Amino acid sequence: MKNVYLKSSFKEISSSKGKFISIILIILLGTMLFVGVRSTGPDLSNSASSYVNNYHLADLQIISTMGLTEEDVQILQKGENLVVEAGFSATYEKNKEELVQILSYSNDANLNKWKVIEGDLPKSNQEIVLDYKAKEFGFKLGEEYKINSPEIENKTFTIVGFVNSPLYLSTSDRGTTDSGNGNIDYFAYIPKAAFSQDVYSQLFIKFLDTENLVADSSEYTSILDENVSKVEQLYADRPEKRLEEIQTKAKETLYANLQEIEQGKEQVELAKMQSGADLSSLDAESEKLNKLENEIDEKIAEVETMEEPVYYFQTRSSNPGYQDYFDSATSITAIAGIFPAFFLFIAVLVTFTTMSRMVEENRGEIGTLKALGYKKIEIAQKYIIYTLLAGVLGVGLGTVIGTKTLPPFIFHLFEEYNIPTFVGQYHWNYIVQALIAGLFATLGSALYVLWKDLREKPSTLMRPRAPKSGKRILLERITPLWNRLNFNQKVSYRNLFRYKSRMIMAIVGISGCTGLILAGYGIKNSIEDLQPKQFSEILHYQGIVTMDRPTALTHSSLITEEMNAVVESVSVKNKTSSSQTVSMISPSRTEKFNNYVSLHDVNKNRVTVLPEVGALITQKLAKDMNVENGDTLSINKDSKTVKIRVVGIVKNYAGHFMYIAPTYYEELFGDYEPTSVLIKTKKLSASEQKNLTTSLLENSDVKNVSFFKESGGIQQFGSLNSVVMIMIILSGALALVVLYNLTNINISERIRELSTIKVLGFYNKEVTSYVMRESMVLSLLGILLGFMVGTYLHRFILTTAESGNIVFPLTIHWSSFVYAGLITLFFNFLVIGIAHFKLKHINMIDALKSNE
Repeated sequence: MKNVYLKSSFKEISSSKGKFISIILIILLGTMLFVGVRSTGPDLSNSASSYVNNYHLADLQIISTMGLTEEDVQILQKGENLVVEAGFSATYEKNKEELVQILSYSNDANLNKWKVIEGDLPKSNQEIVLDYKAKEFGFKLGEEYKINSPEIENKTFTIVGFVNSPLYLSTSDRGTTDSGNGNIDYFAYIPKAAFSQDVYSQLFIKFLDTENLVADSSEYTSILDENVSKVEQLYADRPEKRLEEIQTKAKETLYANLQEIEQGKEQVELAKMQSGADLSSLDAESEKLNKLENEIDEKIAEVETMEEPVYYFQTRSSNPGYQDYFDSATSITAIAGIFPAFFLFIAVLVTFTTMSRMVEENRGEIGTLKALGYKKIEIAQKYIIYTLLAGVLGVGLGTVIGTKTLPPFIFHLFEEYNIPTFVGQYHWNYIVQALIAGLFATLGSALYVLWKDLREKPSTLMRPRAPKSGKRILLERITPLWNRLNFNQKVSYRNLFRYKSRMIMAIVGISGCTGLILAGYGIKNSIEDLQPKQFSEILHYQGIVTMDRPTALTHSSLITEEMNAVVESVSVKNKTSSSQTVSMISPSRTEKFNNYVSLHDVNKNRVTVLPEVGALITQKLAKDMNVENGDTLSINKDSKTVKIRVVGIVKNYAGHFMYIAPTYYEELFGDYEPTSVLIKTKKLSASEQKNLTTSLLENSDVKNVSFFKESGGIQQFGSLNSVVMIMIILSGALALVVLYNLTNINISERIRELSTIKVLGFYNKEVTSYVMRESMVLSLLGILLGFMVGTYLHRFILTTAESGNIVFPLTIHWSSFVYAGLITLFFNFLVIGIAHFKLKHINMIDALKSNE
């Protein structure tokens, strides 16, 4: 008997393949998104970590405004657990179209190794390797590459390879400079011996205790911060000593020159004493020597008043593309912590309902088995096998498909980064969470219903539950409206409220799916709106021109308006937060500054003006620094630290900005000398923008021209957009399976009722309409509730997903509401079509006698 009963367990699966497969599909979809997307963030980080660790990317880079010497290198020898390498670099303007970052290499270097894409590594001092991006400029292997720079001794090199460097994770961004148009086009490596510089340009440091840690992880960041603090302490008194070295060397040279001048003056005096001397020419020579003496005295005075050099300690986050990549990974991780979890919650909820209904339908069989003497555990065995198979298969397949498809697929969407290999793994913490949720939905629901049913007597179980009595509904009390409804409509509306639990479950399931689709579209809208809102609603100027001294630029017909300003990058910190790099802008005319930047106060919800005293800071900076109006921040500028008072927080979407009036700038830092010009232009095409840059750079006072649309910082979210589209598609698939299951439950529970109306003469279309009317009402109610769920979910996800200096605009376009509603309705009609086919083939006699 037991074997027969065990066979019936598997027969239950074969006889209800559709229901069994739909349960597996719901669990599979939920697990696939939950495990797959949640694994994506860690896998992206692991992939980048594998690359930078394998190619020994330096953890820290030290740069000084007065260069670095062997003494600077020796200081690091005092540190433990680190490797240091010194190098040269120079920015070279090959032509108006090419700005090149030239770096040095040595054959015994161990840090920042290259990945050869084409060609080979250099073997002699006359060979050069170029950035793979340089191929866009037409360079080929074996060609000569000429460098005409005073900082480079060798002028001609042979191109032997094209490489990628871990210093540049981005495929397009090569950093910025204060020369040319401000954007480096590509990099090149030449031998150290080819440089004619007296001092090093940078020191690269690799800490041994970060060797195999996941880059940008909390453990890595914690150890790195500790190591950087130790290095900073080693260099605490170095600026003073370095200044002394430079002053001593300069003074030795200048005093030697003075001595030569004094000797020259003595010789002139002696010459004057000789008879027949040309006194006029000797007086001229004496005057010339006095003039040179005065110049040297001035230079000595300048040397004595020189300021200490500034030492910059730059971590990997300053490398082009590095922080953008990990910010994208962090955003995906943040979205994955909410969106897939809610997705799985809906899947579990619907599965729980489906399984509990299935067990409830078999009350008669359970009662019969109980009457025949089967033990409770033996009766439960059938349902335990059924639910365990469904749960384990759903979670297992979802885990494998999700882990093997979603992370690598999303990784390949990150084509703007030079990460060569995807490194993925199974994340067991996510798999265990999904397994618990899946078994709770399947096994848990079955055990819950069995626990209730097996407590009842066999005779009670073998009798069908009494149908719920009909009651008057609110709609009936609206007599004019109720009287206009036909019989079928009245029955449908009464049935909706007669089975309240089914109605609630349907509305919750549909609203959850609609909410997921709407949240997905909303996230897509917010990502797409980020750049337009930043560069139209907030910033109204299109570029910044850096100059030696500001002069009028409006000779160009493309420039419509301009304003002189101080634009500086400063380090800001307080007692409770880590330091942040901020763009500080102090305009020359505060009364017209709102024409260039909209200062929209987030607390007062209105446009404000730049105050005479105090600073306005942007909202993400205020959040990261945990400051409010009235708090103070410390600004580190040119080795000088000042306190600044925050008097307002303004709206901004990308970047950290601080705005202060010129009078307040003078109070804090001394003389106000603007060396930048904010320019507003007409709407420019790419070629017009390029021509304007070239035209401006012809002005000898202009050092750099940069346009915001070129400068990037937002483009990395294009990959995030693709991730969101995957979530929208999977949410649509979940909506289809959920609607199918809910409709299937509705039909199976009411099979006798539907058979009865068919016997009474209802046509197939009328029977389908009888079910469809209820389904449509529930769908519409679910969609409306889903709009509210989706709006809240969208806001919650984006608030959590903010990373770096980005604030997403919380916008959902009206078209997103339309798409979310139409997708849900489309799947509803598709399910109704499937249900119509099923209803046509109901065996009325079997259904009506099923309880006998």
